[in-house]
Amino acid sequence: MKKRIFIFSVFIFIFSFSMIWSEISDRYLSSADEIQNVNNAELPENSRAFTAPDGSIFTQLPHNPSDSWSFASSEVDPGYNVAENFWGLGREPITGIRFWGMSLVPLWTECGSENPMDFEFTFYQDNSGSIGSVVTQFTATPTMTATDSLYSGFICYEFDLTFPSQVSMAEGWISIQGQTASPDDCWFLWASSADGDGDSYQDDGTRAWGSTGYDRGMCLVGSDYIPVGSGHCLDYDGVDEYVDAGVINLSDSVLTIEAWIKVDSFQTSWPYISSIAGEESDSPFHTALLRLGDGGLANNKLQFVLQTGPANENESKLDGKTGLNTGVWYHVAATYDGSYMRLFINGIEDTIKAQTGPFTADTTFYIGKSFDGRYFDGQIDEVRIWDTARSQTDLRDYMCQKLTGSES
Repeated sequence: MKKRIFIFSVFIFIFSFSMIWSEISDRYLSSADEIQNVNNAELPENSRAFTAPDGSIFTQLPHNPSDSWSFASSEVDPGYNVAENFWGLGREPITGIRFWGMSLVPLWTECGSENPMDFEFTFYQDNSGSIGSVVTQFTATPTMTATDSLYSGFICYEFDLTFPSQVSMAEGWISIQGQTASPDDCWFLWASSADGDGDSYQDDGTRAWGSTGYDRGMCLVGSDYIPVGSGHCLDYDGVDEYVDAGVINLSDSVLTIEAWIKVDSFQTSWPYISSIAGEESDSPFHTALLRLGDGGLANNKLQFVLQTGPANENESKLDGKTGLNTGVWYHVAATYDGSYMRLFINGIEDTIKAQTGPFTADTTFYIGKSFDGRYFDGQIDEVRIWDTARSQTDLRDYMCQKLTGSES
């Protein structure tokens, strides 16, 4: 079977509607009247206009029917997936989304809101303006409400969803793909937007992301949590600036170190280490440290180090998998529960390693350096040390909240 492609477009004063369907035979429809004759949709009584939901922290409203618009197919069958980028969210977690699109059955039948649609939502890191690695992914069924806008006779629907768990990303990409779960085999087509940076991307099923030429209509909703801290952080120059918190006895079989960081530059000289927070000494050997880079590790990847024995060869290291970017806020955390060492980025587990036994760390706790330098260049905020191994849920729930000091 050949590929099938949906293209919905209308232009001011022309109002043309087109579809390209390549399968066994081709069929082409270009007249709005022809499409309306197929459909003749009427707006339901509960339809409404395009509005951003309360708590929106990123807003791109859809094009109006009188604008130049486009609806991009994003459906598991025939294999298309559309992604839109977002930016400038700071550190407030994303808890929900509102987006707009059509729900149609080929060839040109309105599905209607009585047929709920399942979607796969995928968040990606931004890779210098392109789509990077996956941060998190989940499937959910949003509520579906008709708007008061018709596009070539078809209703544009509003979809609302509260995420099953919050997503903490200052910038990145989100793809929304219909899963064809309804009885009528409905397809989702994502509405375009006049806002944004002028483009979104569509995958044809081969991970070959290509430009759609339009932004996509969506609003990201922030949490009701109080943002972390006072709005201030410490800026380290990467040369000689650090915080000395004095001697803290961390020695135990459980530990969590977490912080918000934004890197200005990564270390470029051996051993390529930028120390975030923790303890390290070699006389005697005491280590419990969260840092970036190492002699055999990329300088933009996290590393968690524990001294699990009396000699240097008993130092246990957990290397991160995900490379961080400069100029982006990340929540980073390292946990040890006596059985496993773990690293987390933005509340998502990055890597894990089996490790048992107690560790030794009873020396000076530094922020922004370790005992022999290895300075951090950038901003560090909300450093937290726990004498427990925080779970992924704990990290997500509290990473964007102020603490009272009575938490356990």
